Amino acid sequence: MRSAAFILLLLLLETLFVLVAVNGEVNPWLFFHASVGGAAVWLGIVLFLQSDMPRWTLPAVLTAAVVMRLTLIGTGPIASDDMYRYIWDGKVQAQGIDPYLHAPEDEALADLHGPLLPASINFPSMKTVYPPLAQWVFFLTYSIGGASVLAFKIPLLLADAATIILILLLLRQYGIASHAVGIYALNPLVILQFMVDGHLDVIGFPFVLAFLLLYEKRSRIAGAVMLGLSIAVKLLSVIFVPLLLRDAWERKHLWMMAALAVPVLIYLPYMLSAGSPFESLAVYTARWSFNGSLYPLLLALLDTSSTARPVAMGLTVVGVLLLAMTRRPLVWKLAGATVVFFLLAATVHPWYLTWTALLLPFYPRWSFVVFVATVSLSNFSGVLYHSGGPWVEPFWLGPAVYLPVFVSLLLERIGLLPLPEIPTVASPDR
Repeated sequence: MRSAAFILLLLLLETLFVLVAVNGEVNPWLFFHASVGGAAVWLGIVLFLQSDMPRWTLPAVLTAAVVMRLTLIGTGPIASDDMYRYIWDGKVQAQGIDPYLHAPEDEALADLHGPLLPASINFPSMKTVYPPLAQWVFFLTYSIGGASVLAFKIPLLLADAATIILILLLLRQYGIASHAVGIYALNPLVILQFMVDGHLDVIGFPFVLAFLLLYEKRSRIAGAVMLGLSIAVKLLSVIFVPLLLRDAWERKHLWMMAALAVPVLIYLPYMLSAGSPFESLAVYTARWSFNGSLYPLLLALLDTSSTARPVAMGLTVVGVLLLAMTRRPLVWKLAGATVVFFLLAATVHPWYLTWTALLLPFYPRWSFVVFVATVSLSNFSGVLYHSGGPWVEPFWLGPAVYLPVFVSLLLERIGLLPLPEIPTVASPDR
């Protein structure tokens, strides 16, 4: 009976994805319904995968993961236009132009303008915000596949496959049942955000997991290099660097500095050129806000964003440093740091939570699982906008996304919701 119920959940999830693949571009609201409905189905899948399962579960999970991704890879983008910025950045670099030098609508790039680009790019008056290693991926993909959305999804698919393989290796390292990989591999947030809307975050995931695997094998400098490469793909992963402070301090070894040295060296040629690699990032961090949790409360208390944002950032730093000072395993700290960051961030797009989803197979804490599920509701704004409506943040969005998360945290705190076992690696060095 349990096996049949699990298979039924897989079939239901695939059915939602088929609907998106068949008609999602005509009716974008199918994307929203699949993301929210899929999140509900996924909660049931997580419940199963945290219990003892038969031996066929892992092959079933991996087969379903492949089928679901191939079902959707030719669809979209639907709820985001970030993919078109990736294509544009690749096109600009293919002409030998620094991607940080001009905004897409700049007259200096008029010869590159066409019917699709830069017309399909959001905020074409702003220069690119994406880090250099991501830019290299854009350049290589454009050089091989041209301005093809499908071509730009192939590196995402390959990175996703590498992510799943590395999760399996880490599960073995921690002594966790291998079928727990399905908590990531069958996550509709992951599948829809990468295979439909094509967000680049997944390119950084193998580097983070390689860092974690090397760290657990005590190859700390090599691990720090991997973390540095992840930062050079997506700056968000810089929040993991302070988590290494206690280990570096106790060993009297500054190996963790490699995690910062690598992105600095990769950024350096662009910083020394005429381009501005951080110009749009500064605008984004100073002005953007969407789907925040504690940040809107800070803004209401402090009146101005120029005050609320530094306070939120300071609280984030304090929270991450408190995690760093504990003696808990690194994977526990990584998962906690992502949640601290997103609870205090001014902007929390749904695909941001894929960074938390990445770590759930190792530490499937229910409050974190719920957060990854409820954030799918924030696709409402993107779908509405790309359906021809205005970009709005509805009044119900914040309570709908965050109330279940804080209730789950409270229930865990008072012992009414069980916490998972913290993963550890037996080692004489730890």
